[in-house]
Amino acid sequence: MKTSIKILLLKAITYITSIAMMIFGVGSGIVIFTRSAEIILEMPYTKGEASAIMVGIGIALIWLIVLLAESIEWITKAGIKKAENKKELIKMSNTVQKGDTVTLHYVASFAEGDAYDSTYDRDTPITAVIGEQSLLPAIEEAMIGMEEGEKRTINLTSGEAYGEADPDATLELEKDNFPDDFELTEGTAVPLAKDDGRKFIGTIVEVADTTVTVDINHPLKGKDLQFDIEIVGIATAIANASEGSETTETLEEE
Repeated sequence: MKTSIKILLLKAITYITSIAMMIFGVGSGIVIFTRSAEIILEMPYTKGEASAIMVGIGIALIWLIVLLAESIEWITKAGIKKAENKKELIKMSNTVQKGDTVTLHYVASFAEGDAYDSTYDRDTPITAVIGEQSLLPAIEEAMIGMEEGEKRTINLTSGEAYGEADPDATLELEKDNFPDDFELTEGTAVPLAKDDGRKFIGTIVEVADTTVTVDINHPLKGKDLQFDIEIVGIATAIANASEGSETTETLEEE
């Protein structure tokens, strides 16, 4: 077989291999090329033909490697693009709107002015999505329209905050349920747990001979509150993904 014919065969094999790689995968393409090259090399050839064939095989192998590299690059770029499309795209917003992810500092105080909680003391702001009610609704409503860096004082009545206290929300517990060294006096906080395992705090309101009456209202129920808010950052979601948010119990709705 003439050298030119063998080289043409190698080119044809290379094209077929490329098509096989695109349709059936890299593995199938390599098998086709390898087997075809073996058949050609087993044919009678002169020394010059052998050199030409080896050069052709080398070129074909380089082509296959380049094609493989380009395929991997294309697949990688396609995967990255797909992943980026699934990510949440964030644009900065000028003012707080419903659906925005807002980072803020706050100081929570009783109406008399005594502070009972502050993110400044922890040096860690909280993050919440406006409209998901991870904050008290009245606070979320008051934050609408605020700008980054803006500060605002929000005064809430007990009804706007944690609601009015229920005088019937009490538990009568046996003294034997408490450790011997527990201070059983009115006003003492008592750690309790609901049937589902959620923990909450009660307050002792009466101590009898064998029982203790505990008020299980939220400690902030029935109290007017003040929140000094500072907006640290505002981000508006413009895609389908959602970002986790951190809140604190103080600002959460019960």
